[in-house]
Amino acid sequence: AREVWKPRLHCPTLLSRYITGWVSGRFFAGASAGSMTLPWLIGQFFETIGPRVMMFAILVNLIVAVSVFAVLIFHSGRPGIDCAQDRERV
Repeated sequence: AREVWKPRLHCPTLLSRYITGWVSGRFFAGASAGSMTLPWLIGQFFETIGPRVMMFAILVNLIVAVSVFAVLIFHSGRPGIDCAQDRERV
């Protein structure tokens, strides 16, 4: 029998047990602050430095985001999540 691949989120029920309202609130507050800060910084330096400040700001933002992601992955301590095994435990 051939299995059909179905696009879906990876273990949505598993994530709901670990992401609380407090974590979700912090996530959205950080995302909102970040989405307002970068355009504001670009606007502040656009007059004095010029348009190339945009590329530099985006590069710095990308480096910071990848660094934070690497730190989170490194310190997570969870090797991988197997949905089938986790459903059996529930």
